[in-house]
Amino acid sequence: MKWVRNVQTRDGTLHNNVLRATEHAERLYGEALSRLAHRAVAVEKYSKMMEFIDANLDAFIELKALKADTTLAQSDDD
Repeated sequence: MKWVRNVQTRDGTLHNNVLRATEHAERLYGEALSRLAHRAVAVEKYSKMMEFIDANLDAFIELKALKADTTLAQSDDD
């Protein structure tokens, strides 16, 4: 019998090493950032940008969580 450890990213995906998990988390972050950036580029006026940011607060929260997932957190059982 062997003790096996995996790294789990925010989306629940298990990876067999930190490098793969980090690459996966960075890809998810990049995709989410790109989606939000594409929508932001379409905004032309300052007041519209303020409305855009206010309407997309959940997307910014998701980005923050995805960015945090690009670094390895310490496990509770260590």
